[in-house]
Amino acid sequence: MATKLRQSLKSVLLAGAGISMLAPGAFAQTASLDEIVVTATKRAQTVQDVPLAISAISGENIEAYNVEDLNDLAQTIPNLNISDGITTQTITMRGLGTGPERTFEQAVGMFIDGQYMPRSRQYRSPFFDVERVEVVKGPQAVLFGLNSTAGAVSITSRKTMPGDEFSGTISGETELEFGGGKMSAAIGGSPSDNIGLRVAASYRDTDGYFENTTTGEDEGDTEQFLVRGTMTADVGSNSLITLKAEYADYKVQGNVGEIFGGSSPLLEPTDGVLDWRRSSELSLAPVAAQLGFFKNGAPGTEAKNLNLVASLETQFGSHDLLVMATHSEFEYDLTTDLDTWGTNGLDAAIDEDYNQQSIEARITSPDDDQFNYFIGAYYHKTDLSNEQPNIFGPAFFGPGTGFIQGTNFELDSDLFSVYGSGTYNFTEAARVIFGARYSNEKKNVLRPDDPCELLIFPNTVLTPPAGLAASQCTNPALIGFSDSRSSDNFMPEATLQFDASDDTMLYARIGKSAKAGGFSTSRVADPEDLEYNDEKALGYEIGLKSKLFDGRAEFNATAFVNEFDDLQVNSFIVDSSSGTPIVTPNIQNAAKATSKGVEIDGRIALNEHFTLGGAFALLDAEYDSFEAGPCNNINNSPNALGFCDLSGEKLPFAADWSGNVYADFNYPLSDTLNGFAGASVSFSDEYRTDGTLTPVGLQDNWGRWSARIGVQYDDRWTLELIGNNLSNEAVNGSTQPFGSWNIGYLDPPRTVTLRVTANFGG
Repeated sequence: MATKLRQSLKSVLLAGAGISMLAPGAFAQTASLDEIVVTATKRAQTVQDVPLAISAISGENIEAYNVEDLNDLAQTIPNLNISDGITTQTITMRGLGTGPERTFEQAVGMFIDGQYMPRSRQYRSPFFDVERVEVVKGPQAVLFGLNSTAGAVSITSRKTMPGDEFSGTISGETELEFGGGKMSAAIGGSPSDNIGLRVAASYRDTDGYFENTTTGEDEGDTEQFLVRGTMTADVGSNSLITLKAEYADYKVQGNVGEIFGGSSPLLEPTDGVLDWRRSSELSLAPVAAQLGFFKNGAPGTEAKNLNLVASLETQFGSHDLLVMATHSEFEYDLTTDLDTWGTNGLDAAIDEDYNQQSIEARITSPDDDQFNYFIGAYYHKTDLSNEQPNIFGPAFFGPGTGFIQGTNFELDSDLFSVYGSGTYNFTEAARVIFGARYSNEKKNVLRPDDPCELLIFPNTVLTPPAGLAASQCTNPALIGFSDSRSSDNFMPEATLQFDASDDTMLYARIGKSAKAGGFSTSRVADPEDLEYNDEKALGYEIGLKSKLFDGRAEFNATAFVNEFDDLQVNSFIVDSSSGTPIVTPNIQNAAKATSKGVEIDGRIALNEHFTLGGAFALLDAEYDSFEAGPCNNINNSPNALGFCDLSGEKLPFAADWSGNVYADFNYPLSDTLNGFAGASVSFSDEYRTDGTLTPVGLQDNWGRWSARIGVQYDDRWTLELIGNNLSNEAVNGSTQPFGSWNIGYLDPPRTVTLRVTANFGG
């Protein structure tokens, strides 16, 4: 890694020198870069003034490239990987993140309008009517709280402030590759001088892009309805109240996942490669639903989300006071042909309900004093209920016979934390920032019961014989199991910041963070093995942020080292000894892991019409010590205890290099007509896509192109054509091993969208 760091630092210096050698005359005097104001530090600052590794994307750019979800966002930010699996969304930053385990909180904290959302299924409308998105890398305990050991994503939706003029947007689009479309609208205005109202709604109905070769049908048809209402009220005495209500209903028809790398052609009648084709048989889900074990009688996904936020911002003497209360809940139901065979093998379901309430209070001092600070407190309470029933068909147990088994668990938590940060300005150019957060979280788990039934088709359910029950049912010691644990963590951090000039800032930062332990959903032999410990992170970072040519160019560079103790790792152990593949989550704490590397980014406004930009990252993320690692499909031998030593192995989703380059162009075609175009390419080196480091799950290096072209009339009407993944790269988001075969979850293929937008008012 030392050689890589030297090479990357050399690249940073060469890139900076290349920008510096451009003569100022190469830029039109009217050219400039738009500045994005962010609030990651709890104060309004531009990205270039924040002593953090932070990327910010404006709402205009989110819309311009049709960024619909977190996966689309990750393609624009090196060292950020976001993809879907069967049980959860996998989010990793700098090679560190949370695997597919429903008891995990995300290691990359998600915040929408200040509301903390630790569950990956908790948000279905993150990029709808957005003001900006902020992505902060590295451990972030003070600013973002417990569990943000890898970083944080903060999303701010658009609001209408009191006194704003009436304005609105209506947009319609159609997808040309697979069919379907979307309609959305946002309207805001001030019915009085002290009230601002905004309502935004969207409906999407798109056709699926997976071909099912068994049924002859396409799968993945998506229907989604979103609505958000926001009110801001000036109640006098420098006080502002904000109320937000948001509801989302999301449905997808058909299965998820696709077989690849199987050892038998019987398992994959198509071609055994990841290509958006699968061969799922659909007959078991109706049987399971009729017997009361599945909620949905056909493969598909449905999620309903409700998020409420109420906040008060007011003056408290010379200080600002923020008080925020939130409520979040979701229902998530999944039914799928898990094996994706063309025969009656294994169907699975997930039925999940979640509730969360929180309250936060924060006092912020004036920012123009030699010493300024903020202090706050946060509390939330959560309740999670999860049922995961499975139905095994005649492919495993013979004609007319099947088996029903599953896992049920309930988990609740109470989290309390206090935090604070202070900035001391030695001079106008030099300052030190120091802070800390103390968190206490208590979790309680209950495993009330697990289904375990012998099935005689079509509708007879029997208690299985003792021998069969012993091989197929959950360990009886887990039935009724309950336990609790408490985590206490003190997480300090400090930053030195120096403004070398009006346009150049240097900083060095060190910070600790932690992610609370918990209890897994595993079918382990010993109930004591359900508990996993807190994850601890220590991050070091040095950075440079600079503006060039009177603000017409930017160049930023960061070098980092993140050290993890007791890294929470999720892998899947496949037990086929009974003839039926039982896939069990295996939650462990890897002793030590380190992620280190270099990140650079920059933008240049060549003239008032043409902007170039890009970002590049080098990464070395590996297990320093993980002697009790999983052995599933690993090319090494287990020790006497059945473990494999993964020390020195690369972490999953940790590409050695990744990057993004883009160009945007706009030009007036007449007094009322403006033309625009843009293109971007994202690229990545190879990486593993599951926690067991399965060799077949290696995703090769890839490059994905996106582009757009359009015209705008009188700032009122816009017609544009947007293409995503134009290279049609088949990128595997995650892998689920099943012993002799594997299931992959592909990111979307090429899509081409035609969109028309009308703006009014303002």
